[in-house]
Order: sequence, then C-alpha cells, then structure tokens
Amino acid sequence: MRDRTGGLLGRGLQPLRREHLRHRAGGRALAAAVEAAHAGPVQLVLSARAENYVHGRPDLAGTIARLQAFQEAGADPLFAPGVLRLGELRSLVSSVDRPVNVLALAACPSVAELASVGVA
Repeated sequence: MRDRTGGLLGRGLQPLRREHLRHRAGGRALAAAVEAAHAGPVQLVLSARAENYVHGRPDLAGTIARLQAFQEAGADPLFAPGVLRLGELRSLVSSVDRPVNVLALAACPSVAELASVGVA
C-alpha cells in the first residue's frame, strides 16, 4: 500500500462467517466500509478473501457463496487461498464477476494454467 501521493491504496477485508454476511447488520456494515473506501479522490482497493481451504474446510460451494457475498457488497478483487485444482478454480472464476487471485503454493498450477481458467 502506498500513500495518496503514490496513487495506490489497498486493504484486505477480514474474513467473516457466512452468517455475518447474511445478517442484515453485517451486510450493511460491510457495504458501508466498501462505500467509504470507494469515496473520495483516491479510491481504496478492497480485496476480500474466503479462507475455507487454508483452514482445512475444502467447501467449494461455501467458498463461492462467501466470495459472491463480498462481491455483492462491492469488494474489488476476490481471493480464495488454497483453491488449487483447475476445475475448482474454473468454477469459482465463472461464479463471480470480479478478478480472482490465488495463493501460489508449491502445488499451484502454472501461471499459464491459472490464466487459462481466468485467474487474475
């Protein structure tokens, strides 16, 4: 993250439980944070992540649901660390309309393979 004079600001949204995203107050709070980040002369890029896989809960449907909720609230790029199978990545990328990032672990597909399924 650089200061305003550098023109680039970014911040990650901390993981929330799915029930927080469904809860009206939690959704409003997240949407308010996104609105504040996107207001003003320099917009803050908010990356949102679903950490199911890195915490030993490889639930693709749950990961997609979390990222869709973050997308609906206005998050910018989406991040799903630990999702490494190309088929799962393809499903994830096709389920959202924001750029998707992955965590490049030893078992991670090549950059060309990631690009072929739409990972940003």
